[in-house]
Amino acid sequence: MCIESLKCLITSEGRIGKEADLVQAKTKGYLTYPDSNLYTIIKQLEECFALNASSNDVFESTCNEFFTRNLNIKFNFTIQEHQKEMLTNIVSYYITMRMR
Repeated sequence: MCIESLKCLITSEGRIGKEADLVQAKTKGYLTYPDSNLYTIIKQLEECFALNASSNDVFESTCNEFFTRNLNIKFNFTIQEHQKEMLTNIVSYYITMRMR
């Protein structure tokens, strides 16, 4: 149930949100749409990374910037431990990928 909360981007009107434009453009039937909360987290992570890309300690600076801005991040997970674990993984994987 928790993993499904990361995949749904269908709006209350029953249509897919504009955040899924890239997925729609690139999919060949295998990609899923991200949840709007996940999209917002990734977008804010990218903004924080861009601000700290020239820092000597990019990873720590980006993490600090992100968590300073976003103290009220929430997923719709039924199990609270999953929220902490997933957010930690998302942040660390994304920053590590961008540093490459």
